[in-house]
Amino acid sequence: EYMGIPHFSAWQDMSAPPGGGPPQLSEQEMAARKAQYLAQREGIRKLPMAEKIRHVAPHVPCSQCKCHGFRPQAKNPDGTIVTSAAGLCAVCGHEVVSHGNLNRLPEGELDRRTHIAVAMEQLYRAA
Repeated sequence: EYMGIPHFSAWQDMSAPPGGGPPQLSEQEMAARKAQYLAQREGIRKLPMAEKIRHVAPHVPCSQCKCHGFRPQAKNPDGTIVTSAAGLCAVCGHEVVSHGNLNRLPEGELDRRTHIAVAMEQLYRAA
C-alpha cells in the first residue's frame, strides 16, 4: 500500500516464457491482477482533489512559464535546497494548480492521470 492506495504489482513477476513472447498468466493470476488494478482505481477515485493534483502536478509543465513540473523543493546552482511556501513551486513560484491546469480537468481524466502518476511513483520506489 502506498499513500493509502493499494499497490498494483502487475508489472512484477512478468517473466517471458522460454523462447520469448509475452508473459503467460493463468486465469487465476489474471483475475487477481484485475482485482488489484480495480482496487487501486477505486482508492484513487476516493482521494480528495488536492491529493490527486499533488500526485500529477510534478509530471506536467506550468501553464504560466517554462517550468517542467511542480516541485515543492528545488536545488540552487550552489547546491542549497530551497523549500517553497505551501502550494507554490520552488522552481517557478507559481501555484500547484498552475501546473497543467489540473483543477479544470474532468474528474475522470484527473483520476486517469493520478493512476498513472501513482503507478510511476510505485515503480520508482520499488527500484
